[in-house]
Amino acid sequence: MFNLIKMDFYRMFRTKSFYIVGLILAAFVAMMMYSLGSSDPAWIQEVYGYDVNNMQMIDLLYETLMNGMIPMVIGIGAAMFICTDYSSGYIKNIASSVKNKTTIALSKFVVSTVGIIIYFILMILLTYILGNLFVGTVVIGDASLLVQYVGMDFFLSVVFLALVLLAASFFRSSAASITLIVVVMMATQLGYSVLDHFLGIDLIPYSPVMNLQMLNPGDTSGWMTAFISGAIFLAVYLFGSVFVSEKKDIT
Repeated sequence: MFNLIKMDFYRMFRTKSFYIVGLILAAFVAMMMYSLGSSDPAWIQEVYGYDVNNMQMIDLLYETLMNGMIPMVIGIGAAMFICTDYSSGYIKNIASSVKNKTTIALSKFVVSTVGIIIYFILMILLTYILGNLFVGTVVIGDASLLVQYVGMDFFLSVVFLALVLLAASFFRSSAASITLIVVVMMATQLGYSVLDHFLGIDLIPYSPVMNLQMLNPGDTSGWMTAFISGAIFLAVYLFGSVFVSEKKDIT
């Protein structure tokens, strides 16, 4: 398992998609900070309630992470990384040398999770630096709430990564996996809204994808529910990925 993880780390850092995702993330953060910075401070104060002379770091991160665009981009990069190893024949070659094929999926999950950590560190640093450069004076503010918010968003991103792993392990096609990722991100709210409208069932608080898109540091009342439901979905997604890796033939 350890040797497999080492090989996956080596392959991830040599994959172009890893750096392309980093560049897209950096460009997105820069665009968000420049957009806020180019707006009239009075308008920002009125609409968002932000004081550019005392800009809270957590508010800038919220503007960056809201709607789940960054996790979606990271998920697309992870799908490309995993599916490339299937299409290149790498996983087929190593499958015969591992005692348990479930370690293949678990190794991808561990390595991709470290990739998310790297992206989050990059996002936080860029948000702070570019926020000071374009928006105004950025202050840390409530450090405890900031850590909780970043940690919760990271956890939900890992849950989404587990879904990506399941899709990539099943389809083993970048195009199919990416299509599913985009559809899930874009259509989940519509699906839950239809259920709520016709059946009166509000499942949004229990959906990791919706919680990822709607996570708000200004309202922490639903975070425990989001965490518990996220942990359940994480276990289900990982079990599904392991099951598919074990039972589905590698071609």
